[in-house]
Amino acid sequence: MGARPQDIATIFWLPLAVLLFTWCKSDVAERNINSPPGATVLVGLLAPVGVPYYFFRALPWQKATVAIVLALLAFIGMQVTWQLGVVVGELV
Repeated sequence: MGARPQDIATIFWLPLAVLLFTWCKSDVAERNINSPPGATVLVGLLAPVGVPYYFFRALPWQKATVAIVLALLAFIGMQVTWQLGVVVGELV
């Protein structure tokens, strides 16, 4: 009997949180800006809130809006890919 999709998602959550935290730190360094208060932790632990918070605090609102839309499209793409994988896995 195989693992349930929820079990696999739980395993992938920690590396994703670490990658998001690392991305936020490196973006701050690359832009040579001060990190918005609590943004790196919030991005890593609660990405749907942390990423928009980071973008609105670190970028002008026009660029922040575009960045949030692109991040949302990336998130939707990941979810669609995940769901397709679950469906294919159930068929096999």
